[in-house]
Amino acid sequence: MSQDGIFHILNGESMYEDFQKEAIFEEGTFFPFNEAMAVNEATKPLFDDQFKKVRAAGHGVTVQQYTEKVLPVIQFIREKKPETIVLWFGEDVFCQMNTLTILAFLEQEEYAGKVYLHHFDEEKFAVNTVEIQLGMYANLYESTLVQKKKSDLQCVAVMEEAMDLYFELQSEANRVTQFIKTYPHVDKNELTKKLLANFKEVGYGDTQYLKMIEEVRA
Repeated sequence: MSQDGIFHILNGESMYEDFQKEAIFEEGTFFPFNEAMAVNEATKPLFDDQFKKVRAAGHGVTVQQYTEKVLPVIQFIREKKPETIVLWFGEDVFCQMNTLTILAFLEQEEYAGKVYLHHFDEEKFAVNTVEIQLGMYANLYESTLVQKKKSDLQCVAVMEEAMDLYFELQSEANRVTQFIKTYPHVDKNELTKKLLANFKEVGYGDTQYLKMIEEVRA
């Protein structure tokens, strides 16, 4: 298989930089997926003009900035149509909702190649590999991230566990907001550090936690 035939998608810029520095890949092309699908509103079809407009607004950036940051990985898939796509994503909510979005996009594009998910605990980096059978993820994306409703569709176990927590996080009295309320006088930057340390299973970054703190305290 040619090197162009294998396409690795990594969850975010930080992982991309780490992999590039360590020269982990011997063959193939790799891109980061710079999104945070576990937060803000989502629409379908994926990555059309309306989707970009809604997602950019949620992140507080322009559509052009969003396009430049997020769309290169999408354009590569559309233009190159790689034979095999390998996803490298953690097991937390943040990573798995991004995984769900990519898989839904592949179905939308009627992708016919092989798809493998390497999922892992980001602290231990013990990688588990699953070959993904496409066919349900577009519907699962719509019910989960667009409608915010649980679906009866069954998918890979790591994603099902993340979705259960995702739906918990949609309620006002979830584990993160309750934690925030127990520290009403702690500086928001210090509280963000506590959240990062205590909620590995959620996987949010500084930006998401700071926004949550501001919303809870408002």
